[in-house]
Amino acid sequence: RRGLPTTVVACSAAISACEKGEQWKGALSLLAEMQGRGLAPTIVSYNSAISACGRGQQWPLALTLFRTAQESRCDPTVVTYSAAMTACGLGGQWEQVLEILEAGKARGISMDVKALTAAISACDSGGCWQQALVLFSQLARPDTVALNSLIGACGKASQWERAVSLLHRHRQQPPRADLVTFNVALGACERGRAQAEAVSLMQLLQSSGFRPDIISFRAAIGASVRTHHWQQALLLLDEMEVREIPRSVSLLTSVVEACE
Repeated sequence: RRGLPTTVVACSAAISACEKGEQWKGALSLLAEMQGRGLAPTIVSYNSAISACGRGQQWPLALTLFRTAQESRCDPTVVTYSAAMTACGLGGQWEQVLEILEAGKARGISMDVKALTAAISACDSGGCWQQALVLFSQLARPDTVALNSLIGACGKASQWERAVSLLHRHRQQPPRADLVTFNVALGACERGRAQAEAVSLMQLLQSSGFRPDIISFRAAIGASVRTHHWQQALLLLDEMEVREIPRSVSLLTSVVEACE
């Protein structure tokens, strides 16, 4: 095919360009062309192709490439493991992510911040709060994304008290809580039917300098509705109107039903 790169370095660069352009089909095509021409893909080629598949929501293909890289003469690096974990995480395959993490550790791969954060995000999807807590503690400098995923994992596992405790702790120490952190903690309170704590968090959110958004109100109203505190739910609806935040039909219906 005309214009196809003819060296391993050029092909790897082209696959990397496909990754950045989220062209997973192009990345796979180039990888296949390399092999067809007798050019052995490098680990850099595999890493880019795995990432391209991840960005394209093609986690099964990313996982296949990861396993192919493991079986090839290439030595997978932390980037390889991180790319595969991220791809599976984006596909909601948290069990696969943890499996890849353990496989990397068994091979003596020292996981970096990106890899561990991907694993924590996967734990969020699966509600594996204890595993997420262990991984978070291994981060030398955790970021807010990792914190929010940890709190999310606690919330999904009905550990709303722990979720709120983490929020309070990281209002003072890094990584600092942001609006998303508050919203995730509010979601944990909604699931745990912790209505009083949800109302308290809404007040704390605003005193911390953040403006509640539709996600904040939806969680706080949900906590009130679930515990039959319809008066508080109505107050929150009124506040949404004052702030000119759209109120969905489903949200209004849930409050009306709580009042009946």
